[in-house]
Amino acid sequence: MESKTASECPPAPSPSTHPQPESVRRLSRPLWLLSIIALSIFLVEAFNMILLNLLPPLPLTIEVMGDALLLIVLVFPTLYRFSYKPLLQHIERRKQAETELKKSEQRLRRLSNQLLTAQEIERREIAAGLHDEMGPKISALKFRVEAALQAMNGKDELDMERQCRLIVKTFQELHEEIRVISKNLSPLMIDELGLRPALDGLCDSIRSAFPEISIETEWAVTENDLPQPLKIVIYRVVQEALANMTRHSRATRGRVSLRKQKGRLFLEIRDNGIGFNVDDKLHPQSADSGIGLPAMCERVTHAAGAVTIDSSPDNGTTIIAVWDIDRTPPDRAETAE
Repeated sequence: MESKTASECPPAPSPSTHPQPESVRRLSRPLWLLSIIALSIFLVEAFNMILLNLLPPLPLTIEVMGDALLLIVLVFPTLYRFSYKPLLQHIERRKQAETELKKSEQRLRRLSNQLLTAQEIERREIAAGLHDEMGPKISALKFRVEAALQAMNGKDELDMERQCRLIVKTFQELHEEIRVISKNLSPLMIDELGLRPALDGLCDSIRSAFPEISIETEWAVTENDLPQPLKIVIYRVVQEALANMTRHSRATRGRVSLRKQKGRLFLEIRDNGIGFNVDDKLHPQSADSGIGLPAMCERVTHAAGAVTIDSSPDNGTTIIAVWDIDRTPPDRAETAE
């Protein structure tokens, strides 16, 4: 059986991803380099003069050649150790940081295009919902109001009562459609009741729509443990994971847990579905790559978190997102919404 593969979505690197050691920064300064070179030459020349005084008189040519050779032999390792090697390491780090920055920029451009595509898809879905669901109901409402007016003019009380009941029913259906659209756009339950009731409602809706999937939940946190800006991020991650579970996984069991441990918040979503190749889903060139998982990773990392996706064909899927809630900057969590 194929073993599971785990992939951690990396945060966007920056030039400061590999900070220079203090020794490199110090030795890279021209004044320090000049001081080291001058000190090395001084020590070598002093040693050479002492050595020549201890030796019998030598021809001038031999003294000059010996002095130059000794200077090279002793100064070169010093220059290599304190000048060339640190600068070479610094250059390598800069090249690595620039390479990672280019990859990050490419990833962000790709994600931006994917998010724009997702936004257009969402708008089309909303427009289709308004047109296909609410449009006919509004037309039916207009027809029933006209029928009720005709019944009123004809003094047919039974028909008028029937039309009024149909009008009330249509209004109720319209209200439900508006509630569903509003819930998908912005989960107001988070602000009104808290994250845990909102997640319970989300899981209940999955159980109702997909009775073949058993969803277990575990909330080992209180509302006070959850930073307010992070609640919508957690909700969206769970929403996306459950959507993938119902659409693609063919799972019969799923589990969602949220717990706090030593100042860190752990969100875990797992299922027993068919799984997938994580690299294929996250790789930019893959035909199998989509919008949901990269957007989920970006949402978590932008909120100062880390996410690991563990899956492989026929082995189910586990998604773990972690936030250091004692250190999560509120502004980053807010912009990740």
